[in-house]
Amino acid sequence: MATKTAKKEEYITVTGLIEKRGWTRSMATKLLQNLNCKVVDNPRYRCAAPMTLYYLKDIKRIEKTKKFAQLKEKAEKRKISAKKAVETKIDKTVDIADTFSVTVERIDLADLEEFTLEEKQNWYNYKFFNFLDEEICRNAYSADEETIKRWMVNFIRHNLSDYDEQLEILEGRTGKSKGYWHFKMKLAEEMKRVYPELEKYIDKYMLGTQEDE
Repeated sequence: MATKTAKKEEYITVTGLIEKRGWTRSMATKLLQNLNCKVVDNPRYRCAAPMTLYYLKDIKRIEKTKKFAQLKEKAEKRKISAKKAVETKIDKTVDIADTFSVTVERIDLADLEEFTLEEKQNWYNYKFFNFLDEEICRNAYSADEETIKRWMVNFIRHNLSDYDEQLEILEGRTGKSKGYWHFKMKLAEEMKRVYPELEKYIDKYMLGTQEDE
């Protein structure tokens, strides 16, 4: 007659409880006291602290208790409250961004291109002379038209508007990226009004995904 194989014990760590079974660190602290456990060496990192393993059968038993249900409910309520608090902060940040005034200065297009290329060339020269990187030794004046138009859009944004000053107000606030996007769309509309000749480039490089160079 074949010998019956003993069932292999299953274990789980506190990290596993949190990531796979919806526990919180606080729940683990309150519910795992005096529970049988096994301490083993970390199998992945020998120099790391030992791992504490709990029997999965004991965990499942705890999860059926009234105390676990109560703690789980409280944790869910805290999670919902925290989410609402974050959403409220994001909404406030967006509201602040929506109050920003938008001012864009108009200059002659020829002057705009000249100032843009001069600034870009100065940047190339600075990078080259400070880092001696031949890859940065470029001639801005030889750039193609599309690239120059992109630079012009960026020049308007950073030099002919109050864009940078307004963004400083959002620094450190929850939802900064969302507030930034709201203001950026608002600024783009004003830039198109002031520079209708560059409308398609403003749409592409202010509201698209193109990165600044």
